[in-house]
Amino acid sequence: MSQPKRRTGAAIALVFALLATIGARLAVLAVIDGEHLATIARRQHHGREELRALRGAILDRSGDLLALSVGADSIYVRPGELSNGPPAAALRRALGFSEEQWLRKVTNAAPFVWLKRQAKPAELKTIRELAVPGVGTVPDRRRFYPRGTLAAAIVGFAGIDSQGLEGVEKGYDGYLRGSMHAIGIQRDALGRKIFAAGVDSAPRRGADVVLTIDSALQYAAERELDRQVAATRARGGLVLMLEPRTGEILAAAQNPSFDPNEARTSSPERWRNRAITDSYEPGSTLKGLLAAAALEEGVASRTERLFCEEGSFRIGRNVINDHERYGWLTFEDVFRVSSNICSAKLGARLGSKRYGATLRAFGLGQRTGVDLAGEQSGILRSPQSWKPIELATVSFGQGVAVTPLQLVTAYAALANGGLLVRPYVVSRVIAPDGKVLLENLPTIVRRVVREPTARVVTEILERVVGKEGTGNLAVIPGLRIAGKTGTAQKVDLERGGYSSGRIASFVGYFPADDPRVVMLVIVDEPRTTIWGGTAAAPVFREIALATLERLGIERQMPEAAWSDEWLLPASLDVSPDGAPSDGVPSYLGLSLREALARARALGTAVEVSGSGYVVRQEPPPGRASAQRDPLRLELRPIGGGEALS
Repeated sequence: MSQPKRRTGAAIALVFALLATIGARLAVLAVIDGEHLATIARRQHHGREELRALRGAILDRSGDLLALSVGADSIYVRPGELSNGPPAAALRRALGFSEEQWLRKVTNAAPFVWLKRQAKPAELKTIRELAVPGVGTVPDRRRFYPRGTLAAAIVGFAGIDSQGLEGVEKGYDGYLRGSMHAIGIQRDALGRKIFAAGVDSAPRRGADVVLTIDSALQYAAERELDRQVAATRARGGLVLMLEPRTGEILAAAQNPSFDPNEARTSSPERWRNRAITDSYEPGSTLKGLLAAAALEEGVASRTERLFCEEGSFRIGRNVINDHERYGWLTFEDVFRVSSNICSAKLGARLGSKRYGATLRAFGLGQRTGVDLAGEQSGILRSPQSWKPIELATVSFGQGVAVTPLQLVTAYAALANGGLLVRPYVVSRVIAPDGKVLLENLPTIVRRVVREPTARVVTEILERVVGKEGTGNLAVIPGLRIAGKTGTAQKVDLERGGYSSGRIASFVGYFPADDPRVVMLVIVDEPRTTIWGGTAAAPVFREIALATLERLGIERQMPEAAWSDEWLLPASLDVSPDGAPSDGVPSYLGLSLREALARARALGTAVEVSGSGYVVRQEPPPGRASAQRDPLRLELRPIGGGEALS
């Protein structure tokens, strides 16, 4: 065979061999690996895209927006397409990246990298102006809190992927988030999405959540609390307001707080809702419950007199002290002056079993059932383990720990006639179509004391908020207020025992004859004054004044007499304008601002010494005085306090 023929035959054989190999490979791909490869192809070119629903809004009781979702595009970069140069450098600076952070993102091996999720408007504007190749935006949404810090601990905040992380945002996330919606997509050779069939329906929008919070009361509470924390150089504080008949939480302020719009820049320490997570020893504010227990169990009567041991009382090796040397006091006066010694004696009469049972009936040592995540139960040890000195200290509020919400709920039971109610912060949840998906209604947990007992305790607590009580700085002339001051030592969690810090507090409700609001004020470690009567009671007063106007509560005396009639001696004849008819008007109990305003209105020159509230004036009320004589006012922080054992 000639050489050309051999070459032709070899070529033909090679072609047939190649065709056979290709055929065999095709057979393998089609028959053996066919299904597997088809699956891979479907994954590459077809898929499902999840569309996130618009998160529902959070509103206060009047419909004011506290949280909503707004458009906020996210910025991405395709590192392989990025052109470095001055525009890219300007973009880096606009987004706040260091050179190291920028390089880590733009040298990434991935084809797509997020630069910033949910960018701010100014950042998006810069992106569009610079038009850097390889950098673009995609539509996105972010959570916006139009009132900033207002009710932040209650509202909470949501994360970057629209998931609730704290507060109502977390607790009601299932309602707020709405439903996801998946649609089919195709991808071209470059991986770009093609909505071949279009988007036939949108994801279901999340439901709106309506709170019981009143934004006006919340603002007043936060404003006055912040002022007092600053004025007393305190570590912080808290205000909690409740509707006593329904359990609706009207306001919950805390200092320090945070802005949920910038939650990631705040410490997690500030995120938690301290009204339900933090326990503290309530001090003498617990004595209101002691009074109720003693009367309900019949171990004391309202008119009974008790001997308070002249200020010092020994129980075993321990000594209990009062802040004053009291002898015989009526049952009412024990609470008006806040005697620890006589409170301990009442506790001994009750005994551990009965007193412990009453405290538990008031809700101590157990969760209130509020519709917020993270609630703690406080500390109330088994009464069977109480030693005599422990029964004594629990009687005046030490050796037991409560959350602020527990104490407010307990006092709500005194205010509403003896019924423990479940507190709640969400009024209802409303679907986009207007259907009510959930509605919280007032819930009575149990009766704690009889209505006559609650009424008598209220009358006793009214005397605490009188001109001779420890809560006199909470007085609002013309408004009946029942309340109790408290000054408690703080437990040292690191070294054990008690620290040098104090918690000053005041809890009360008004109007006492038909309570609409129960309020607790706590000032944590105040430095200028440590007493509940001087650190916390004035805050209560200022917030209560704002509440009267907001809720339309009327005071029960002529406006002209509101300023000082409650402080005038009983024998003094008061004229319609609030001044003694035969002499100098009274300035006693007024703040410096109020005193100066009255003096200016009367054209009286004033000399002032001290600070706080007027405790002495010269000439005294009712004395005749020439118009040119100056008025001398002495001011100081008035109001008693509770002694510590």
